[in-house]
Amino acid sequence: MTRSTVPFGIAFLAALSLTVVRSAPPVQAVEGGDTHLITIKAGALPSGQLAYQMVSHKIKTAQGGEADRTDRYYAGPTIPGPTIVIKEGDTAEVTLEHGITTPNYP
Repeated sequence: MTRSTVPFGIAFLAALSLTVVRSAPPVQAVEGGDTHLITIKAGALPSGQLAYQMVSHKIKTAQGGEADRTDRYYAGPTIPGPTIVIKEGDTAEVTLEHGITTPNYP
């Protein structure tokens, strides 16, 4: 009989991700919600670690107004990347820019 084992951490994360996927129904955008236009840039820190930087976070409200929330984020790349906070029912359009200039990375 052949027996294979999976490290506990990997098995636990796999089970957890399956549970989350099953229990979380997709959320549909509510008509009249705000639209968040977000641009994030992938880059490298001076140490060589890969990180993400908020380039722009603008909001177009359902009433036609606009707001720039970019100044709420740290100006440089961070690990973990920036936390994006939006209201339920809002729509987020996220653009990821490739800013890694080191040839050793993808």
